[in-house]
Amino acid sequence: MSDALTRDESCGGHFREEHQTAEGEAKRDDENFQHAAAWEWTGEPGKPKLNKEALDFEYVKPRSVATSRTKETREMETINLKLHVWRQKGPNDAGGFKVYEAKDISTHASFLEMLDVVNERLLEKGEEPIAFDHDCREGSAACAAW
Repeated sequence: MSDALTRDESCGGHFREEHQTAEGEAKRDDENFQHAAAWEWTGEPGKPKLNKEALDFEYVKPRSVATSRTKETREMETINLKLHVWRQKGPNDAGGFKVYEAKDISTHASFLEMLDVVNERLLEKGEEPIAFDHDCREGSAACAAW
């Protein structure tokens, strides 16, 4: 709850009515909220400590919502990603990272929607899909484990 209240923006699971575009889309503030946040229990109820870790974007650069773009233009925007996925057949087998290309992914896709697209493409090629666990928030802020 503290994280949602301190974020003066809309992003992922933190949608706030006062931070939306005229079309009802989330209005992000990447300049001030480009970090992962974890609230630490200090032993005092109601006084958690905020720990931040900066996000470093090597391939995809965040940008603010440009008001000059039309809704149709935003819906057509796509990105290409490289996924480094740990693959291991079983607990006693050696594992390793495998790189997957995620091409032409909608910029409006959630992380899990992007994985669905990648898995559909892997299945079409006869390859094993990427298995993952998820939490009840369904990737709205972060994926717990996959």
